[in-house]
This record gives sequence, structure tokens and C-alpha cells, in this order.
Amino acid sequence: MNNYPFAFDEIFDIDLTGKFVVTGLFTSMRRSDVVHYIYSHGGTVLSAPTRATDYLIVGGEKSKTWKYGQYGTKIRKGLDLREKDEKILIISEEDFMRCIGENISN
Repeated sequence: MNNYPFAFDEIFDIDLTGKFVVTGLFTSMRRSDVVHYIYSHGGTVLSAPTRATDYLIVGGEKSKTWKYGQYGTKIRKGLDLREKDEKILIISEEDFMRCIGENISN
């Protein structure tokens, strides 16, 4: 069961050469390690979601304000793009880790 106030997209594979936005606090690694991993596998990391974004990765540490519908700007923009039928996939840290099949040590 998803305890987030928004739904994640279900993914089974990830194109690491795509365009990513990374947001939130991560529980299994530092956010900088996620960014480095993406870059080292040919991907691009953007500072904010745009129509060109393929994936928005949301860290596993939930913000207390989310239960009141107050998301950060990256999540809000990602949700807005998804509502406009853009191709952006909003994925959890857990699904990202499962798809890459390895842990990045801190």
C-alpha cells in the first residue's frame, strides 16, 4: 500500500540514459550518489521537471507536510505534467533501487 498522498508510476525497467529529476531525502543512499549513478550510466539530471523529463525519482523519506497536500515544487510540477499527459514517470526510491539492482554505499 502506498502511504504517499499521490500515486507512483509502476515500473519494471529503467532507461538510465534518460532525463531525470531527483528530489527528497533518500533512505538507502545519499541523493548525490543517485545523481552520480545516473550520470555514470549516460543519463542526464535536470534541476526541475520539464516536458523533457523521463523520470522524477522521489526519496523514501516522507515529508510531514505531504499529508496536508503540501508537496515540494518538484513533486507538484511532476504531478502537473502527468495530469497534462506528459510522459514523465514519478517513481519511488524503492522502485529505482529495484530497477538498478544494486545498492550504492554511503
